[in-house]
Amino acid sequence: RWLRALIAADGGTDPAARAKALGSAAILLLSRSTYALTDEEANDARGWFDESLALRQRIGDRRGAAATLHGLGGMHLRRGDTKWARACFAETLAIGRELAEKRLVAASLVNLANAGVGLDRSAPDWHDRRPQLEEAVGLYRELGDHYATARALTELSLLARRDGDYTASRALLTEAAEIQRSLGDLLGLTVSIAGLGEVARRADDFEEAKARLHEALAIDLELGNPLQEARELTRLGHLAWMQGDRAEARRRYEEATVVARPLDTKFIFRNAVEGLAGLALVEGDVAEARRLYDEMEALAAQANDLRSGTPWRFAVLAMLALAEGDPGEATRQCRRAFEHPSSQTPHWPSETYAVIVDLLAVLTARAGHEEQSARLVGAADTSRDDPFAPFRSAAFFESAREAAAAFPAACSDGAALDLDGAFALGRSAIDDLERHTAPTA
Repeated sequence: RWLRALIAADGGTDPAARAKALGSAAILLLSRSTYALTDEEANDARGWFDESLALRQRIGDRRGAAATLHGLGGMHLRRGDTKWARACFAETLAIGRELAEKRLVAASLVNLANAGVGLDRSAPDWHDRRPQLEEAVGLYRELGDHYATARALTELSLLARRDGDYTASRALLTEAAEIQRSLGDLLGLTVSIAGLGEVARRADDFEEAKARLHEALAIDLELGNPLQEARELTRLGHLAWMQGDRAEARRRYEEATVVARPLDTKFIFRNAVEGLAGLALVEGDVAEARRLYDEMEALAAQANDLRSGTPWRFAVLAMLALAEGDPGEATRQCRRAFEHPSSQTPHWPSETYAVIVDLLAVLTARAGHEEQSARLVGAADTSRDDPFAPFRSAAFFESAREAAAAFPAACSDGAALDLDGAFALGRSAIDDLERHTAPTA
């Protein structure tokens, strides 16, 4: 009510004044909510941003339009609408370069990269993010903006981590955390600390990971930041599962869903639901797994979130189809993974290749192609870096396999997955299976 009164008082009938008042009100609403909005608040903010943008475009205010687009892109990103977030940030970047505004250019580069990072390496332009973030770090250092430099370093660390360069990721996060501690930037610090926990988890240092995630969670609770709180709870669920404690994993996932459900950041809620669905599938409750995955997919479609269409998610849906006794649907989901745009790049995560190739091994064995199945298992069993270990365990496949042959969890030291070979084998297996099994409608 106060913000609506502010718009009425400051806006008046002058288009420029009203555009500024609308944009300011929307940004104040986002700030008040510590980056987590209810659906009603998000709808109000978006309406104000939209009207502000229309007014600024009508009067030719390029700098003002960029500011509004920047806020609108941030809101789209929090709601999981990565498609429109990237469109907004691409436009602010173009305006920033046109006006030679270094700070606007740097902010646009960081936010554009952030929208892309969420897509994981399945985004065709994944490796465009690194030069963008490096340029942003350089611009912020030149401007002497330590707060923004730390944020850009944190985003850059995500790329390093997802490329498997844990040493570089840890160094970038440590530098960012030092800057944030000196500035008293607790909101940024919790992101960096949690990032260090994720690096430790990927490096199999589970005790360090747990300590870092609990440290981040304590800051989240102190700040009253439900978005990051839900994210940390979900990560603690992943960690507990990797350590074999499914009861603790379920407790953490359920806590995360309670915190995240009322927020506009649906992709955080969806990540926790995905954890619960995975547990259900591992434990043989296929009906519950299907219910949860259907809920997750509906949320993704509603949010227009490009992150919902990754090869890994298609692999999980293929596993679920196997558990439901539908090899045709499982084959179709594997094909979706292989036809994803990321299949045209050399940067598809090797662990995802391994999971999908292993699924194809199960399907070909069921179709009676034992020799091809053995070749596929051999191709899959070479991924050294495996952040999806819980899903690759024997327990996961118990509900999907009729036979007792589980995917080998051990990895060959120093071995590298022959991605081209696995890709060729996978396509061959899909073609062969589709000649013998009619996919479901």
